[in-house]
Amino acid sequence: MLADAFGNALGNSIVGGIQRSETENNNRNRYIEVMGQKLTADTALKIDGQLATNLNKSLNTTMQGVDASVDRMLWAISRNNAIDANAQFAADEARIASRQQGVVDRANGLSASLSSQASALENMHRNQIAGIQK
Repeated sequence: MLADAFGNALGNSIVGGIQRSETENNNRNRYIEVMGQKLTADTALKIDGQLATNLNKSLNTTMQGVDASVDRMLWAISRNNAIDANAQFAADEARIASRQQGVVDRANGLSASLSSQASALENMHRNQIAGIQK
């Protein structure tokens, strides 16, 4: 009986040691799993934060480029409008000059015609006076 009790005590001690070892392994595995999840979550937060920072920097850079492009486009539109206004003004001035030249040409033609008629009248008047004086 003593040997049986000793065997039971020895067996119980071995089984208890194995159970404690399994419990320690389970606890260690749970700790490793929890720490792994925590590390994964912390890493994900850091990565998300870095991605957000990089995205904001990228968006700011892009928006600065867009703003600069819009400013250049607005300047170009303004410049084109000024050029168009200048071209319209020049075209209007050319039409006015053309009309004025037409008036001058007609006046010159009328002057030549009147000058010719005046010469003819003057000759006719001289001839009449010459005829009277004879």
